[in-house]
Amino acid sequence: MSTTVLERTMRRGTGIATSASAFLQRLVQCRLAVELSKDERFDFLSNVAVCIDGEVQVPALSVYPKRPVDFRRDMNRMAEMPKITIDFFAGSRVMQDIISDVDADLADGVKSCWVVYPAPRLVTILLPDNNQVFASKGMITNPETRLSADIEALFA
Repeated sequence: MSTTVLERTMRRGTGIATSASAFLQRLVQCRLAVELSKDERFDFLSNVAVCIDGEVQVPALSVYPKRPVDFRRDMNRMAEMPKITIDFFAGSRVMQDIISDVDADLADGVKSCWVVYPAPRLVTILLPDNNQVFASKGMITNPETRLSADIEALFA
């Protein structure tokens, strides 16, 4: 049975959060967007709904190929899956919920899912072939898109 938009949004951490986790998520999200925006092939959208096969997902950040923005015909849901989804493990989120969201994203065609763990200052990139890349210092590079981020800069 499909989860509701509110359940999915709250589970993904884009709804109700603790004050500390909301602060950390905003801080890391801004720094991550700055780090990743150095690659001009992509745009980064925050908390945008994606509707695939009738199910709504709301990643904290979504990475799409760069395209013009149409301010006259704005959309409240994207019709295509992003190349990358980025979510945060913070507050009271349960690890199995994050893994379920990642599995759903990868099954829907997302090329990789980044999970950011603010407290231990760790980033994991999960791939469709069940491989993963993780880093707590130095650079992390997405093997699918070659997007890179400096871990120290994210958590500075």
